[in-house]
Amino acid sequence: MGSVIREEERQATMSVALLLRDELTSEPNIQAENDGPKPSRNALPDLDSGAPEAVWQKYFKEERTSETVSRVVLKLVEQKAHSQVIAAIEQALLAGYSQPWMYEVLAFSMRNEDYPQAQIDRVLLSNIDFGASDVPHLLMSAAYLNRLDAKEAALKLYKQAAELLPSQVEAFVLGLKVAEELKDSESIAWAANGILVNAMDSKYQSRRIQAESAFRKLIEQTKESAPEQSEQLASQLASALKQDLRVKISWSGAADLDLTISEPDGTLCSLHQPQTINGGQFLHDGFGPEPKNCYEEYVVAQATPGVYQLRIQHILGDVVGNRFRVKIWRNAGSPEETIQEFVLPVGAETQTIQLQLPTGRRTALLEQGELKNAGPRRALTATEVKQLKHQQRREIPVATSNPQEMGQALRQQGNIQNFAAGGGGGTAVGYQPEVTNLSEGVSMTAMAVVSADRRYVRISTRPVFSNITDVFTFGAVQQNP
Repeated sequence: MGSVIREEERQATMSVALLLRDELTSEPNIQAENDGPKPSRNALPDLDSGAPEAVWQKYFKEERTSETVSRVVLKLVEQKAHSQVIAAIEQALLAGYSQPWMYEVLAFSMRNEDYPQAQIDRVLLSNIDFGASDVPHLLMSAAYLNRLDAKEAALKLYKQAAELLPSQVEAFVLGLKVAEELKDSESIAWAANGILVNAMDSKYQSRRIQAESAFRKLIEQTKESAPEQSEQLASQLASALKQDLRVKISWSGAADLDLTISEPDGTLCSLHQPQTINGGQFLHDGFGPEPKNCYEEYVVAQATPGVYQLRIQHILGDVVGNRFRVKIWRNAGSPEETIQEFVLPVGAETQTIQLQLPTGRRTALLEQGELKNAGPRRALTATEVKQLKHQQRREIPVATSNPQEMGQALRQQGNIQNFAAGGGGGTAVGYQPEVTNLSEGVSMTAMAVVSADRRYVRISTRPVFSNITDVFTFGAVQQNP
């Protein structure tokens, strides 16, 4: 048991030392004009000359730099002189050398000196003054509080971070874990609801399953003891799973279609503005030829009622059948769900589709600061859009029916040299096409067998129903003979 405790202390000491070293690397090196920094500047005072508070009070009567304070505290941490660390940081704060890292190091040393947990919590919460509106800073401080077993205080910070930036799913995910450890029913419902409403991206699928499971478990636990609360939780879960509007366009082939949503107030949601004040989220920007990537998707869990416009633009490439599919969900995930699906031809101009959403649940717009990565965004120019698409396509296999375009694209990837000149070099993947006929529709074969006495005829039939469900195109390049 003692070895385990020592190992935990060793890891904690290393983490604090790394924290201080990171602080030092961000500090500018202050050099003397002639001989560089003086070694005595970072030397420790005589720690045996008196009480720790008196030693460090005297030390900070002289002018010090932030770099000097960091280096001195780092030495004390490495020596595991935690009582001296506490006195040094307290006197440094009184002398006006306040820095964000001090509170975390102070809490660490106080924990090693068996200070009351309430006092440690107050120290860590003091650090919030440095970044009360900085969500990453709040999440980091909450994680540190959780590590020090101050779970109630950590949960409060997670809630504060979620209130500042609701689209920051991590605050709900981490908060759910702490709430389950505390067995706080109200906080579990808060965190699970936040995940289900805000975590729409497919990368959060496992988190959504976990949140729904926690919600349903809570409903079952309160069904007998508190039936009214159980009904409220069930209603809250149904509301969280419901999506007022979801739009998806899909196609086949080595092409790129772009989807832009114009919301009722005129706000645009697209690849360049993936979140809006109406709650809209642009989930996926796709381009061919990979079939699983040939779609674009937009969703808004709680939508503003009104008229939405879908703008579909054909950027480049060939679409199989010159058709694309549009699928629209209203009230998805609820008993009132309706699905509208249709196929449209690809046009040279931007196509606009209007749809009505009379039953949106949003009653207030989000603030600009509540959006993830919020900030002023300018519209991309046509040249910048082309450059972005070109950069994306360099990372996927090339598919085009034009030999010159194929040769140029492959040369950009460093695979081959000039095809037209018949030159070799590099490595490339080759395909040998195999031509065959595919039948489509209904066909039937029959075979008749006549008995020996010619009195009976036995007929065996074999009907075949075949359908070509999808076609994928590929490019072929030939060298000059």
